[in-house]
Order: sequence, then C-alpha cells, then structure tokens
Amino acid sequence: MFSDDAVRQGRTRVAVESEGDIVGFASWVVNDNAIELEDLFVEPQWMRRGVGRALVLDAVAIARTRSFDTLEVTANPHAQEFYEDVGFVVDYAVETDFYPGQRMHRDVR
Repeated sequence: MFSDDAVRQGRTRVAVESEGDIVGFASWVVNDNAIELEDLFVEPQWMRRGVGRALVLDAVAIARTRSFDTLEVTANPHAQEFYEDVGFVVDYAVETDFYPGQRMHRDVR
C-alpha cells in the first residue's frame, strides 16, 4: 500500500508534462549518512524520454544541498541497468519482500 507520508513531509518530487499531467515521481528518505531513493516511478509511455534521469538528478541535487555524499537505492532486476546508466554502482545483493534486488549507491559530490 502506498503511503502519502513522503508527500506530506515534502520528500516527493513530481515530474509533469506541458499539459500539467503527472508523468513520474520520486521520493526519498534520510537513511543513516545518505539519502535513499524510496520510490521512483515513471508512467510507461514516458519511459526512455529522460523523466527518470531528471528525477534522479534532482535527488542528487537534494542530497548535495543537504550535505550528503551518497544517494542510495535498492534496485529491482528490471531497473538495475537504468540505475547503472545514471551513475549508480552495485554494492551487494539483497532480498526484499517482493524480489531479489541490488543495493546500489551513487556519489553526489
């Protein structure tokens, strides 16, 4: 179930198209000494058009302005290549409630 906590707490950024329709969003949470991407979603018809990359770069900028050195994510197998393409590197494999994934990080400094 989706929680609106990140929206209410100002930890969600939304990508909109020229007509004002939401085409993607990303939310983050502070996790130890890093900011972690908690959610990243792009409408399927908007994939491969730079929306996800823009949301990740926005998260990088947020991490920098908050003086963090690292942005982290747990990538599912379908998203790992995308995360690698936007500068993340694999740290280790993890099991989640839904899928096996990869813990990844990207330096933001």
